[in-house]
Amino acid sequence: MLASYLLTTITAFASCISAACTTAERLTDLSSVIFAYNQDAAGATAEAFKKVPFGAPDINGVGLITIFANGAPVGVPAALTGNGGYAFGVASRQLFSSVTGMGFVDFPANGTSALQTNVTLGVRSEVPVPVTFFATVYLDHAANCRLPSIRAIATIPTEVVGLVIHPPGLPNAFKE
Repeated sequence: MLASYLLTTITAFASCISAACTTAERLTDLSSVIFAYNQDAAGATAEAFKKVPFGAPDINGVGLITIFANGAPVGVPAALTGNGGYAFGVASRQLFSSVTGMGFVDFPANGTSALQTNVTLGVRSEVPVPVTFFATVYLDHAANCRLPSIRAIATIPTEVVGLVIHPPGLPNAFKE
């Protein structure tokens, strides 16, 4: 009886709140990530990442960032909390000279949004390294529009010295 009551209460609570996170808000979060990665002024990246709602129910909560490279069936965790997500964003920005954002998509049925990006390595925007990788990044939004999970499916690298390459994926034996 108590379990049934709790399940009904939680479901009702979640369904009421889920309407609060709109498509516009989810797409704004995608734009905010790209904006933060492209700041050049000292301190601007850290300030811009403060506007990305890492972690749920708040920045001290769960905020998993996982990177899946070249078809790997298991991702590499980059952050476990919202604070860790913020720190990962600020730190990884130092290694990227350029981050594009395109193909923004919202999936309102499950509260996920996605973008495609090309990331060029380098020291901030000042010293580009001619190596680029492509990724599709999925942001899972909680009912309050916070981000408990971000997944990047990356192909590393996709371009070296301006030449498009096709890196090998994992052999099929490792995918099963």
